[in-house]
Amino acid sequence: MNLKKSDKMIAIIGVVILIVAAISIVYYVSTDDEVREPTTGEKVYKVTWEEKSGKMEILDKFVGKEVYTDSFTVDAGSGSVLTSVNVQIVWNDDNIYGLLIKKGHDTLTAKISLAGGETETHEGTGGGGNETLSFNVNSVSYKDEVIEAKDIDEAKQEIKDKYQGMNSALFDVEVTVVTGEKFKILQPIRSLLNSIKDKGETFSLFITYTYSYPEIVEDNDGNNTIMGQGESKGTATYKNMGLPGKN
Repeated sequence: MNLKKSDKMIAIIGVVILIVAAISIVYYVSTDDEVREPTTGEKVYKVTWEEKSGKMEILDKFVGKEVYTDSFTVDAGSGSVLTSVNVQIVWNDDNIYGLLIKKGHDTLTAKISLAGGETETHEGTGGGGNETLSFNVNSVSYKDEVIEAKDIDEAKQEIKDKYQGMNSALFDVEVTVVTGEKFKILQPIRSLLNSIKDKGETFSLFITYTYSYPEIVEDNDGNNTIMGQGESKGTATYKNMGLPGKN
């Protein structure tokens, strides 16, 4: 079939347009990843938890005829999570008598209560007591968490907000004592003197606790959404974030 000269020109122009369009498409696809900006503007951070321990003491508290009541707070530091508390109560009966058979044993009863939680009781007699009362406070999943944030400060703040108020616990203490010396008609003077002498008992609390604090690490495993080409810009580890890494 013979084409007119004008038809040939139109055909040639059409072919040229198709070639230019094909080249443009190939160039756009090959350079798209290099010029495209990230859509989220956020980085991926991994959060892991490390367990630590601490201790405190409440020494030489006296309980007599009146009930002893007080409270104490265990604080593991801002941003951490207090997980467990052990309260050891120790006391010795300082007024017993007798050579072969000991008499005058006091009975001391201590109730330790976790605010909003459980109550544990110690009752000791026969010369003194030494018992540890255990409390579960908060729980932390030790599986790695993954969060997205624009920078490390935002990541730290997100973790602090999530675990706000879980770094401390309040405990109430109630202690009573019943002295072991009873009045005896046949020994009135001795009974009276022993009763006057035995005014109560002194006890101490030794507290140990465990807590966890987070370690935040920027993800370098190709999951960092802020990188346009999936490349890494290094690792930033923020282990303390204002937390108690003291033990």
